[in-house]
Amino acid sequence: MPGAPVTFTVTSGSAAFGTSATASATTGPTGAAVSPDLTAGATAGPVVVTATSGTLTTTYALTVTPAPVVGPARADVSVALAAPATVRQGGTFTATLTVRNAGPATATSVASGITVPKGLRITAGGGGAVARDGRAVGFLAPSVASGATVTHTVTVTVDRGVRGTQTPAAAGSPLRVVDPNLRNDVATARTTAG
Repeated sequence: MPGAPVTFTVTSGSAAFGTSATASATTGPTGAAVSPDLTAGATAGPVVVTATSGTLTTTYALTVTPAPVVGPARADVSVALAAPATVRQGGTFTATLTVRNAGPATATSVASGITVPKGLRITAGGGGAVARDGRAVGFLAPSVASGATVTHTVTVTVDRGVRGTQTPAAAGSPLRVVDPNLRNDVATARTTAG
């Protein structure tokens, strides 16, 4: 019936017509009425709207869903460094850097590297860029998928006369996504020369 008043009421759930739980409209020439805009509230879940005109009533069921989280991609990259417990003076050993991505996103442009103390020299970089003095090597992985690992193995030479505990160190981090946990981006290993 055209020209009939209709009242729309939010009877349950988190939604409103502007700032009110009720709104009014009038049926048009075809007998249909359209409510004003219904705005979702802050609480996710079901919403019920009741439309009443005279003695006629009908209900509509809707659902408020949380807005998607928008923000930078995150990838928890961690590093571990392994080296033998003992090495001999003048000898060589291998050190292995493991880069892990716990996700949730793929880590892109992952930079990592190993540094060694004075008296040790990286003599084979395993595909990385070795510093001129041999005290450091750097790597760049284009990407490390969530749940994946990348390993880099280098050869280290121990100078003659070097004795005692030596502590190579490693670090790694994604350059193009946010790493939410920086505490696991560094690691050390201990080896005793003698």
